[in-house]
Amino acid sequence: MEKFLKAVRNIIIAAVVLALAGGAAGVAYLTFNEYAPEDTEEIGVYGTSSKYIVQGDTVRVMTYCAGYGAKDNAHDNYEDGGKTVVTENEDIIKENIKGIADMCVKEDPDVILFQEVDIDSRRSFALDEASLLCAELPERLNSFAYDFV
Repeated sequence: MEKFLKAVRNIIIAAVVLALAGGAAGVAYLTFNEYAPEDTEEIGVYGTSSKYIVQGDTVRVMTYCAGYGAKDNAHDNYEDGGKTVVTENEDIIKENIKGIADMCVKEDPDVILFQEVDIDSRRSFALDEASLLCAELPERLNSFAYDFV
């Protein structure tokens, strides 16, 4: 019986060591392969607009977390305590992006700042969500920058 307990103990220790080593390897992989922008990134301004902001103007600013186009009443994200990352199909994301743009048109702010807008990501079927938003908001100047560090 003592040999059996030693064997079980050794198996448990080996499993814990392997799990820790695997976790450390995963952290190392992400550390070396994750996108990290430069301290200063150049971004362009694109599109057309007949609106101009002049010194002294009141400016209405809107911020919106697009949730990579997948977050709505039927979908969530495991990072936020939910159960999913990817929706069933890209049409859901396109519909959500259109809804976000429609809301922006209704609110009509002077400046809109979006977060979690994907370009070529697996979780959003490699859709260019920035271009989809720009197409839905044609009378606005736009820029895109990665905010990931």
